[in-house]
Order: sequence, then structure tokens, then C-alpha cells
Amino acid sequence: MAHRRFRLLALLMALALLAAPAPARAPLRLVANFWGPYTENGLPGQGRAAQLVTQLLAEAGYDTSIEILPWQRALSMTYLGQADGIVAIWSTAERQEKLLLSEPYMANRISLLHRKGALAQVRTLADLKGLKIGVGLGYDYSPAFQAASGFYKDAAVDTLANLKKLLAGRVDAIVEDEVIVDYYRSKYAEQLPGADQLEFSPTPLMVLPLHFGVSRQRPDAEQIIARFNAALHNWRAQQKHTASRKP
Repeated sequence: MAHRRFRLLALLMALALLAAPAPARAPLRLVANFWGPYTENGLPGQGRAAQLVTQLLAEAGYDTSIEILPWQRALSMTYLGQADGIVAIWSTAERQEKLLLSEPYMANRISLLHRKGALAQVRTLADLKGLKIGVGLGYDYSPAFQAASGFYKDAAVDTLANLKKLLAGRVDAIVEDEVIVDYYRSKYAEQLPGADQLEFSPTPLMVLPLHFGVSRQRPDAEQIIARFNAALHNWRAQQKHTASRKP
């Protein structure tokens, strides 16, 4: 009963915050990287993550524009305040120094992709010893993965490049979000012959919460994040209510 009261109070506080008008201002200039199907030009709403972030910010009283860029440029622009915020980002200590991060609005299951039967026994980071693993250039995964040694991390500019390296035998496996791999295998099927012979290890190596981030260069960064989080709470409550009404 106490837990239900707390959830109701949190929802009422979120609704009260959203009811307060946001000051009139120019649209928030957001950036994201080429990371389909989460953020990518040509997809509805520029991808599922971009679409949700845009929706929540609209409910919070903010208009937005999103520019899709290479990851390291998008991150640098947000750090420097050349962009107001970044649509999708994992949390690290360094990033929290430069950005204010929202509560997680999605999560990424990061798994090991390899040729069928090749590395089925892999369960933990320790099992990667001696292997060459394809990773994303400039990506910061979990602290445990970043600190892990005993295997070589071979960086590529995007998932497509990593998949091509894996199919060519230049790496033993790659670490990637399962949804992203499925998206790339479908979209670039002609460029990835043999991709149907790849499989994920049974359990993900890590599950990373996905955040919206605002540059600390903005004096109203805390207000933006507070209003975003309130909209997120409201959206989740609506999702639960809708789910509870289904037969």
C-alpha cells in the first residue's frame, strides 16, 4: 500500500511539473550518431530513441531539432555546448562531468556476436581471453568491460564495418546491441553475405541503461532534465495503465 502511495505521489509531482509552462525559447538543438534503428535519418522520427526523446521533450514544453553525426563529433559538440543535448548516451563518470543525464528511458542488451558454434561457451568477460573483439570507435561500455584485459579490442567506425570484419575473419567476435545487429543484417543484407551464419552468445555481456543528456554549458540544464524526467514518469504511467486494461 505504501509503495502504491509513493508511485501516486511521484506521478502527481510529475504532472504538476509538466503543468508549469516552459519559458519561451528557441528549439533545443540535439545531436545523435548514426545508430539505427535507435537514431538514424530516414527512419520514422529519426529512429525509435529519437522519436521517444522528441515526444517527451514536446510534452515537457520544448521544441527540438536533431542532427545525426558521427559519434565522436556529436559527443564533442555537446560537451562544448555547441549542441544543447544528445539523444542517446550511456553513463560514465567522465560524461557526467560534462552532461546532465536523464533517468534511463531504454536499455541496450550488449551481446557477443560470432560465427555459429565458435564461441557458444562464452558467458563472462574472462572467457574472452586471447580473442580479438570488434568494438565501436569512441564507445564507452560498462566499467568492467572498459577495464578488462586479456583480449584485444579492435575499434571500427560503425556496426556495418564491424560486421564486415567479423565475416572476413579479421575479428573473432563483436560486441553490439542485439536490436542494432538485426537492423543492420536486414538493411545491408547484400553487403553482408553469410550474416545468417552469425549468432549471439546465450547471455548478454552487459545491459546498459540509455539516457538523454544535456550539456552543462546550458544554465537551464537542470530544468530541462527535470521536465524530461517528469514527462518520462507520466509516459511510463500511461504505458502501465494501457497495459493493465488489455484483456
